[in-house]
Amino acid sequence: MKILMDYTPGTGPLKNPWGFVKHDYSIENLRDLMEEEGIRETDIIIITSDLHNLQKEYLDMRYCPTAPSQSSALQLIENMLTGRYPHVFQEDEKGVKLLYLAVHVIMALHSTLRRKKSHDGQSQKHSKVTWQEGDDSRNTDRTSERIRPPTRVSPRLHRHDRDDTVDIIDLVQDDDLEALNMGCCIRRTVDIPQEFPGVGLDNDPSSSSSANNSVIVCRPAPTISLRRPAPAISLQKANVFNPPCASGSNSSHLRNGLIFSSEEEVGNIQQSDIYSFLSSCEPPMVHYLRCFVDFGCTTSTYLRSIARWIPEQRYALLKRILRTGFQDGAPPEIDIAVLENQFATAFLDN
Repeated sequence: MKILMDYTPGTGPLKNPWGFVKHDYSIENLRDLMEEEGIRETDIIIITSDLHNLQKEYLDMRYCPTAPSQSSALQLIENMLTGRYPHVFQEDEKGVKLLYLAVHVIMALHSTLRRKKSHDGQSQKHSKVTWQEGDDSRNTDRTSERIRPPTRVSPRLHRHDRDDTVDIIDLVQDDDLEALNMGCCIRRTVDIPQEFPGVGLDNDPSSSSSANNSVIVCRPAPTISLRRPAPAISLQKANVFNPPCASGSNSSHLRNGLIFSSEEEVGNIQQSDIYSFLSSCEPPMVHYLRCFVDFGCTTSTYLRSIARWIPEQRYALLKRILRTGFQDGAPPEIDIAVLENQFATAFLDN
């Protein structure tokens, strides 16, 4: 930049040539000075547009990132300007001023682009927006990046692939019941009853002969349970094994497989040691028989083992056993005390 060092800053139309001035302001100063020196309008337009091209070509931040490389690029631009337009940028004072101002325009444009790139780089660090559900706002910043969750698409069958048919199952025949027990589904043809004449057929009376063909009548079938009914149990026996306090309990459904489905089993359990132990209490605690059986205490061996425990451990076990007979899980303390006394008196020989 030897040719620029000969020019004294502050002279001519430039007011602060070494300061950071806007690019538009520098262009206006250059045009005004060229008009004062009598340069043609076409030459002014060509020179100003050429300055933009030179800046993009030789002062790009990608190719000139450091100060020495930028100084070399400016020296190259000066040589190109003096070689392309010798009648404008001459060796006299007027040519030196014009060349200095032309290079100053390029430097101002370069500084503007550097500041803009630095600002864009800082904005890009904070421009990532995490998209949230229900947010319909759109960020128009070109440097921003919207992060959206992956769209989950549940597989859906095509309407032609859906099975919209209705199967009518006749549960009257024995072979159908066997097929149901095997997990099969049989499609049967049903005759149209007399109370629904012409259903699914044409209005032509001659077509009534085809009523026995394969026609499916879509009527809601009654709910039929395939379970066998349980044998009748007397009210007294039912109250023994299903007391009112245990009607809403969430028991373990006889975890040892004791299911009272016959009168013989009911009689056997009534003759067991557990039943005798509970019936001998004062007052009798037979209504807790189901709780003991559900818990797994079914023989006198368990009772003798519980009687050998310390009182605190036996109390906790009895409270846990009787808890299955109450919805709120809080058995009466008086019942626990009666059973404690029965354990203490019935197994004195332990």
